[in-house]
Amino acid sequence: MRKAEIEVYEFKELKEVVQEKVLDKHRDMLVDGDYWYDGDCWLKNATSEVEAFDLQRGRYLQLKNIVITDQERFRKNLRIPKSLWDALDYSFINTHCEANTCIIFKKDGDEEFTSTQQDIIDEAVDLFDDMVESALCDLAGQYEYCTSDAAIKEHFKMNEYEFMADGTVFYWDV
Repeated sequence: MRKAEIEVYEFKELKEVVQEKVLDKHRDMLVDGDYWYDGDCWLKNATSEVEAFDLQRGRYLQLKNIVITDQERFRKNLRIPKSLWDALDYSFINTHCEANTCIIFKKDGDEEFTSTQQDIIDEAVDLFDDMVESALCDLAGQYEYCTSDAAIKEHFKMNEYEFMADGTVFYWDV
């Protein structure tokens, strides 16, 4: 039997050039999987799940299982008068890939919207689009943080990572 001695380092003890190499190698470690965005509070006054998104090329966010948790605040955020709101049905759709989730309004019964009502609905659709865009910005911010040097360093520290001098993660075999 032979014994070998290995020096291991905390991240902060590594040479600066090795730290940069380690950060680059592990840049996506905190966004590898869906747990980093697996939340239900992407929209105001609602719970939802992320179905699909793209933060770069197409820049879109599609949500599913949207449940409005506060109808009154949601209505007010969309600036729809209560009298009109009470006569509406709405649903959320993902029309095609690479497009944000949309809201569609339908009037109860077979009645058509008056031009004034249609203007209100059009504004509400735009406001909902803004809500989804805001959620997309929040998601992008979360991604930006999770791939930042600070987040990766914090992860190394919190999980007590140790490294060999060349930056290879050291795993204790017990």
